[in-house]
Amino acid sequence: MKKPDYSPLIVIIFVFAFITQLFSQEPMSTEKLVKESDVIATGKVTKIKCEWNRPKDFIWSYVTLEIQNQLKGCGGKELIIKEGGGELDGRKCEASYADQYKISEPVLVFLKRMPGSIYRLTEQHRKYKIVGESAVNNTRGKKYTKQFLNEIKTLIEKQANKN
Repeated sequence: MKKPDYSPLIVIIFVFAFITQLFSQEPMSTEKLVKESDVIATGKVTKIKCEWNRPKDFIWSYVTLEIQNQLKGCGGKELIIKEGGGELDGRKCEASYADQYKISEPVLVFLKRMPGSIYRLTEQHRKYKIVGESAVNNTRGKKYTKQFLNEIKTLIEKQANKN
């Protein structure tokens, strides 16, 4: 009699456990978010370009951000953020962890440097949409732009003094 193969069940259990842990994590504190970010900047979205990955089963969006206020890192006038999901060739691909961008949208972003001149968000949902005097993020809630920017600047100064 042949023994049952439980390997697919074991794989499903591990994948489920990983996904559960990933989405149940508490958001980073602002202090840790500032520390782990290579670049923190405000700017305006000027371009969104979508491309297929090599097996052509997932779409990546490359979001060009015109820098308006450089708080930490970078130094250029614009940068490119790589984000999961997008629309291309009549097909739409969505990544549950990805932030959505719109042309001309003013944003505050916390980024990690990737190989080349590409950046990704430091942690899931770390893009803030700037609306009037507020910076809005679905995960972390609403924060007032001036107060939040001052808090970020203070944390950057403290971290620089530690080094």
